[in-house]
Amino acid sequence: MLLDHGAQVTANDISARQIEMATARCPGAKFLASNMATLAFEAESFHGTVCFYTLFHLPRSQLRDMFAKIYGWMKSGGLFVFNLAVIDEEEIHGEMMGYGMFWSSYGVHENCSILEQVGFELLEVEKVKAGDGNLEEDEPDYESEYLWVMAQKPEAGKGTK
Repeated sequence: MLLDHGAQVTANDISARQIEMATARCPGAKFLASNMATLAFEAESFHGTVCFYTLFHLPRSQLRDMFAKIYGWMKSGGLFVFNLAVIDEEEIHGEMMGYGMFWSSYGVHENCSILEQVGFELLEVEKVKAGDGNLEEDEPDYESEYLWVMAQKPEAGKGTK
């Protein structure tokens, strides 16, 4: 979608298979196969950042640093759109699509507080049930909820850190 409107897109996934599939679908994007915690970009490189179903795979002890990195990579006025888990759990292990997975999260209030401490303005915050609440009770993610956030790095001179 972004590529269709002339945007330059840089995307990251730890899975080489996911990168392969994404490259086939979006050949005009730049893809980086690596752990998101090790990414490094020049300051103020991006107008926007999108992270869907990713940040809760970091240990929550690394979340503040990840938010700070993203804040630094974004231009003034840039938007950060993402989702987080809503449960306050330091470590959850489970399975997803046949693979072992790790999740970690702060609760809603703590997540929002960390974002504001880093310097983001919270423009929209919404807690949404998985599948927009349209899943059947017997589906594995029926009880799952996510925090959907749109935050902004303030314009230069308006409270930036």
